[in-house]
Amino acid sequence: MVIIPARAGSTRLPLKPLSPLAGRPLIAHVVARALAAGDALRAVYVATDSADVAAAAAQNQPDSVVIRTILATTLLEQGEMFGAQVEFEAVLQIDPKNAPAWINLASLRGSTGRS
Repeated sequence: MVIIPARAGSTRLPLKPLSPLAGRPLIAHVVARALAAGDALRAVYVATDSADVAAAAAQNQPDSVVIRTILATTLLEQGEMFGAQVEFEAVLQIDPKNAPAWINLASLRGSTGRS
């Protein structure tokens, strides 16, 4: 397992994980390298405080329940209700039995009046 710390609020280089490198965000390269390690790393997680960083990380792992959940939770914490709902729905497309996604989605739909 690998955990990639990717803070957007760095004081020395703000938004460093989103800095472009060869046409892609830096975080996308780091995630791709970790995934290329194959079986040596059974799981790759990105620890971030930014929905933009989580979205960039998700580009390499569109079917990762963990990455999509991190993105949804980060969006929720930032008050981006619609984006969070879309991501929780994406989690449920991948894993229909994901109880936390169902609970968060029900809570979101209840608070926004959407069904």
